Amino acid sequence: MDVEIFRRETPTDAHWEAMRKLLVDYNRNRMGGPSPKLDVVFGLRDPGGAEIGGGLWGDIFWNRLTIYLLVIPETVRRRGVGSALLRKAEAIARENGCVGVRLDTFSFQAPEFYRKHGYETFGELITYPGAHSRIFLQKRLIA
Repeated sequence: MDVEIFRRETPTDAHWEAMRKLLVDYNRNRMGGPSPKLDVVFGLRDPGGAEIGGGLWGDIFWNRLTIYLLVIPETVRRRGVGSALLRKAEAIARENGCVGVRLDTFSFQAPEFYRKHGYETFGELITYPGAHSRIFLQKRLIA
């Protein structure tokens, strides 16, 4: 082997971006054409207009929306805010031709919330501390 493998003690954004570009270019050559990434991000404000934290963070790449974060502050939970965020994100996904949505959550977070909204489990890692698991869910948007 004529390549040295070394550990980066201090990872850099430039290294991450160089690796990401290699993978994106490789994938584009196999899946066709460039796919611009579209950020799908929503914040939350109180009636006075002050941001209260939380919201939804995801992106659309090729034909799928990936939701990375959906966080609702304790003070406004169980008021339909999470459901409204999902509906808004899914609407943007449909407008952009997405066939589905994917996300993950821990067993102590919100798997039943997502299932209530039509998400199905497609994978689970069961070896997290405290006997918890990480659950991977998806929802088809277009038949």
